[in-house]
Amino acid sequence: MLASLPTSPRVALSVYDCAKERHHPRITRPKVLLVVGHPTIGAALEALLRIEDRYEVRRAHSLEQVASGSDGWAADLAVVDGVLVQRGRTEVLPMPTIVLSGNPRDGRRLSALFAQGQGWLRKDATADELRVAIDRALAPAARRWSVVVLVALVALAVIGFFYYILLFGLICLAAVIVVRFLIKPGPRQIDAPDPNQDRMKVKRTLEEYKRKRLLK
Repeated sequence: MLASLPTSPRVALSVYDCAKERHHPRITRPKVLLVVGHPTIGAALEALLRIEDRYEVRRAHSLEQVASGSDGWAADLAVVDGVLVQRGRTEVLPMPTIVLSGNPRDGRRLSALFAQGQGWLRKDATADELRVAIDRALAPAARRWSVVVLVALVALAVIGFFYYILLFGLICLAAVIVVRFLIKPGPRQIDAPDPNQDRMKVKRTLEEYKRKRLLK
């Protein structure tokens, strides 16, 4: 039998406390199983998870207690103390599982032992840190894939944009080179002789010669 604390007092009413919403078939709270051996730590974490009534929470003291049965109650996610993982059977938690650990190395190592390990959290995690980690782990696979696909499409669009800019620049450069190669400057044209201009030159030369003769 999984142990559970009584519901902690709430500052404000939850949507699940309203008669109109409490029985709505489409509104369900995620079921979170806490597997923590230390009673004080377990009680503190359970109290944090019960804030705002976001989750339906139950608590077990060991993985063996989980394996013994949960009265048909199937958790959507488990949060387990890393100390229990080292000497317990991880196959009893086939659901997405977050490991509580004191350091990143042990947290990552222990999370990898579960079929659906979803990373790790510090044992003194805040309510916001717990909520973010749980909501991320419970996110539907389709939504996670949609985010990955969207990021991939944006990255491909950016790469394609720069690729086409580079390609356009190379095409323009090649066009300039081809135009310069094909349009070579022609030889300089020689001016056609002008008879009138030649006669005027000869006339000026004769007049200049006559003046010089008279001066002598």
